[in-house]
Amino acid sequence: MLSLLAAFVVQTPPATVATRYDLGDRVKRLDTVWLIVTDTGKRAHAVEAVSASVAGFFTGRLGDASKALDRAIALLEGREVRPADPVTLRFEPAVVDPSGTVTLEVGWAYDPGIKSAIPLVVAGKEVSVKPGEVTKIKVDASQLGQAETDMAVPITVDRQKRTAQVSVIADFGKRLEAALAFKSPIAQGIAKGIVEAGRRRETDLPYATMLRQAEDLEKGVVKPEQIEQIDYAEQDSVPMRVAIPKGLQGSGTIVIAMHGAGASENMFFESYGAGLAVREALKRGWVFIAPRAGAGSAKAALTWLKEKRNITPSRVFVMGHSMGGGLALTTGNLDPKPAALALFAPAARSVGTGLAGTPIFLAVGKQEMGMLLGGVQSLAKSMEGKPGFEYKQFDPCEHLMIVADALPDAYRFFDTYAK
Repeated sequence: MLSLLAAFVVQTPPATVATRYDLGDRVKRLDTVWLIVTDTGKRAHAVEAVSASVAGFFTGRLGDASKALDRAIALLEGREVRPADPVTLRFEPAVVDPSGTVTLEVGWAYDPGIKSAIPLVVAGKEVSVKPGEVTKIKVDASQLGQAETDMAVPITVDRQKRTAQVSVIADFGKRLEAALAFKSPIAQGIAKGIVEAGRRRETDLPYATMLRQAEDLEKGVVKPEQIEQIDYAEQDSVPMRVAIPKGLQGSGTIVIAMHGAGASENMFFESYGAGLAVREALKRGWVFIAPRAGAGSAKAALTWLKEKRNITPSRVFVMGHSMGGGLALTTGNLDPKPAALALFAPAARSVGTGLAGTPIFLAVGKQEMGMLLGGVQSLAKSMEGKPGFEYKQFDPCEHLMIVADALPDAYRFFDTYAK
């Protein structure tokens, strides 16, 4: 049990070192602002900074990537980067007993370039946060106001409104240990997901909700067919997230979404337009499933739906970004074969076997990285004039925001082949 709890305690990073969690937090904020701010002038100014963040990520410079994302958000909002923008917030551990104490760790994703301390307020406590130093603030769970829940705790940092998530769960270690031995395969998968998410700590998952969901499934209080969203499932060692329309049974249209390199199954649910892909699928009554992208991931997703939820595909659509777009072009052996593909800046120059004649929507940003832009243009040229092919370039747009910009057109394209 101690080892399970240890998974939720992340070693404190140096004061000015960003983590995947810090970067992901900024990507989600950028997604939200990008959708709100449609002014092309502001977007054009932000595109260069977003591209710099992508370059920073792929070269392992997460601090530089975080700084570039903060600048992109500021440009979209028509302001300068604020002294509090580099601040990172996380509760350690991410789970606390209702009668326990949790620590808010305040750090910096990169050097803030300031000398004076800034104020921070959480749970009625006001402290001064010194630049370049980690500040730890003890908070009693009873001060958070609710028991057995997932909370986005309000925090004010130098007049900025921020939040940090913590899950309040009684007897967490004991209950999680029991859940890992559940007979229900879905419930056991959710429990495994809680453990893995605690170890990876790249995003905030609703641990209290997930644990109750697993327990209710095991007790029979909730039937598998009543579950509409599963934040962690696993098939053939492939993790995935799933959203299923309410009341869907038997067969239905399935959208399989493949993320880009270095990302995870969380991207389509939380980023890429702040979960827009999931909302658009559910609005149409379609299943949306995002596996951790790799060889065989799409097949594993369909197998999980059939074996764990008794859902067979009447129609399959596949979408993919960057590396995931390249993987989408290898899904010609799926059963059934994809009815259409939507590719966002795919890392590929040719269509895979088994997909000849498959309708393809291809999108790229005008400000895409040179090598990828050349590959997309080569792919577009090879398919020019073929029935069922649509190519669209977005301006201003680069590698990361292309999914958010192109999703409405991608779903319009899918609608054509859903009749």
